[in-house]
Amino acid sequence: MLLWCPPHHVPLIAGWWRQAAPRLDVLREPFIHHADNSGNWITTFESFVDLLTDWGEVVLEAERRG
Repeated sequence: MLLWCPPHHVPLIAGWWRQAAPRLDVLREPFIHHADNSGNWITTFESFVDLLTDWGEVVLEAERRG
């Protein structure tokens, strides 16, 4: 699935990422409870955090570029 948003939403999403990034560890327990070992392609919390962080970097770079 491909998701998109209008360019003027990028600063808002970047702001959400700045708020969420330092708090990702609070998602560990819910991840383990709901998603860990579920047979999905993201099998560990570390992989989940890596994916979110990569997308966060994309959003921050998009914001930087305007």
